[in-house]
Amino acid sequence: MKPLTKEVREFWLNTVDEEFKEKRTAIETEINSQAQEMSDKKQSTMAKQCNVDKDLKALEIADNKYQQFLKTKSEMEDKLYTAVREAGTKVADKLSRISNVRGWSISFDGFEPKEDGVGYFVNKLNSACYDEAYKVVQSGHKVYNDLKQTKTACRIILNTGSDIESTVTTLKAEMGKAKINLPIPAKLLQIAVTKPNSSCN
Repeated sequence: MKPLTKEVREFWLNTVDEEFKEKRTAIETEINSQAQEMSDKKQSTMAKQCNVDKDLKALEIADNKYQQFLKTKSEMEDKLYTAVREAGTKVADKLSRISNVRGWSISFDGFEPKEDGVGYFVNKLNSACYDEAYKVVQSGHKVYNDLKQTKTACRIILNTGSDIESTVTTLKAEMGKAKINLPIPAKLLQIAVTKPNSSCN
């Protein structure tokens, strides 16, 4: 029985690390794609769901008036600026409270009436919508959620195995649970399979 040497064990540990890294990247790309698709579907209703759709409409109207003012009469600036600022503050306050409740890592206190307009809040709502969708997709992805545990099991197999044939065979089966195909030479697997039979004869 060929011993599992330090060099061989290190090779397989590195192989496992690389395979899991590639698998995680592929899964995260899949999750990102699904989350983006879910987010795209929900974005149109996100403002209404947060009960700020009417507020955003009022802000948009106020902001449109403000932009028109810049082209026409300067004497209306203070009045319109105040309207935009107040509308923006109202939306920011509501969304800040909702952000705390729903655990968003998004700040709504940077609104600038002269620069941002309604797009400032819509973009942040879209980001929040995507983040929530990502968490939903990620939490339901079984292989992703089992990945860390399966990798730990593989490292334990490599660090406790006594011979290369049985260790690699067990490793291949465990990695299969994560849908990772470990490229083991067929000859090595054949040795692992036929050896117990030959001992019975």
